[in-house]
Amino acid sequence: MPRGDSTSRKGARRETAPNGDKSEREAARPAGDKQDVAAAPLMGRIEHLDPIQLFTLLPIRVYHHIAEVGAGHGFLTVPLAKYAYDGKVYAIDAQQGVLDSVSQKAAQSRLSNVSTLLMKDHKIPLADGSVDGVVLSPVLHESKQPVQLLQEIGRILKADGWVTAIEWIKGAVNGGPAADERIARPDAVKIAQDAGLRVLNQRDLNSFFYFLVLKKK
Repeated sequence: MPRGDSTSRKGARRETAPNGDKSEREAARPAGDKQDVAAAPLMGRIEHLDPIQLFTLLPIRVYHHIAEVGAGHGFLTVPLAKYAYDGKVYAIDAQQGVLDSVSQKAAQSRLSNVSTLLMKDHKIPLADGSVDGVVLSPVLHESKQPVQLLQEIGRILKADGWVTAIEWIKGAVNGGPAADERIARPDAVKIAQDAGLRVLNQRDLNSFFYFLVLKKK
C-alpha cells in the first residue's frame, strides 16, 4: 500500500456554537456579499453533520493528502487530520483570522499533519496534481464563481483523486442559509460537469445535507 509523508492533520469541531448564535456566524463569514471562498456557515453543522459518517462514504485513505477548501474555523479539519493520520490536511481559506483559529485547534489536539494556506485571488496555493482529495463543506453555495472554483480544485487534484462537495438541501427548512442561497442537487451536478468533473456518487446525508463525490473526467 502506498503511503504519503508521516505528517498529521487537524481539524476542529465547535464546542459551543448554538444554531442561533449570530456572533458565531459573523465570525465565520464577513458581512456583505458572498465571498468566493469564505469560512463556511457553522450554524447547525455540529448537530447535523457527522464526520465519521461522511468519511465512510468517501474513498479516503489514511495516507491521503487532502485539501479542505473554505475550511473556516476548522469544523472538519481535526477529524480529517485524525482519520488521515499518515497523510496531510491543508486547511485553505480566504481569511487569515479563521486559519489562525484552525492552527490553534490543531495544536490543542497535538496534530502535526495540518498546514494552513491563505487563498488569494481565487487561486489555491498548491501545485498541480498535488492532493488525493478535496473537501468543501458546505462551501460551493458561498462562491460567486462555483464553476471556476471547481476548475481550480481540479487543477490541484491528482488524476485519480476525489472531491466531495457537501451542501444544504434546498427544499428543507432546517435553520441553515436562506433557500435562495442554497444550490439544489441537480444544479450542483451541472456545476460540477461544467467544471470538467464527473459525479461518482450523490445522495442525502440526512435531512439537512446532501453530498456529491466527484472525479476528473
